[in-house]
Amino acid sequence: MTVTEEPPLSHHEEVLPLVQSLELDRPAQQHHKVPLLRRIRSQLRKITPELVAIALVYFVQGILSLSSLATTFFEKDGLHMEPTQMAIADTVSGLPWAVK
Repeated sequence: MTVTEEPPLSHHEEVLPLVQSLELDRPAQQHHKVPLLRRIRSQLRKITPELVAIALVYFVQGILSLSSLATTFFEKDGLHMEPTQMAIADTVSGLPWAVK
C-alpha cells in the first residue's frame, strides 16, 4: 500500500479559511454616510476629565522634550561644545534632581 503525500498548502489556502471564519453576518458599518462633524462631535462627548488629565501629562512631556532639544542645539551651536562635554554638563546639571 502506497501513501500519497498531499502537496503543502500555500499561504492563501491556509489563511482563507481563517479569514472566512472571522467574517460576521452583519452588514459593514458605513461611516461615509455620517457627516464628519457629527462623528467628531460624538467622539468629543466621550472625553472625560481623566482623559484630559492623561492628555495634559503627555502634552507637558512633549513640551519638556522640546525645550531640551533647544538646549542641546544651544550647547552645540552657541557654546561649541563637543558631545562628551554636553553629556558631562547634562549629568552635572541633572545630579540635584537625581538626589531629590
